[in-house]
Amino acid sequence: MKSVPDSALPPAWSLRLIAELDHADRRAKQVAGALSPEVLNWKPRHDKWSIGQCLHHLALANEIYLPPIDEVIRAARGTQRRELGVIRKG
Repeated sequence: MKSVPDSALPPAWSLRLIAELDHADRRAKQVAGALSPEVLNWKPRHDKWSIGQCLHHLALANEIYLPPIDEVIRAARGTQRRELGVIRKG
């Protein structure tokens, strides 16, 4: 078996970040999937966000922040790596 040089591997922090984001994505889907639309859209006050709005905000943030993070990791490694998962609406 051919070994991969350490310089070709992503940094440990990036692997942790990817694992944590993947776990958070799975957990959010698990929790939110069990909620009714009424619960997802309920707001404690008119000036507060609902659970659905919070999840939507996180999904949008992922779409904004993950591509630049992926680009920096690729540039630091100088090689291609797997695409970062992005939470999609719907």
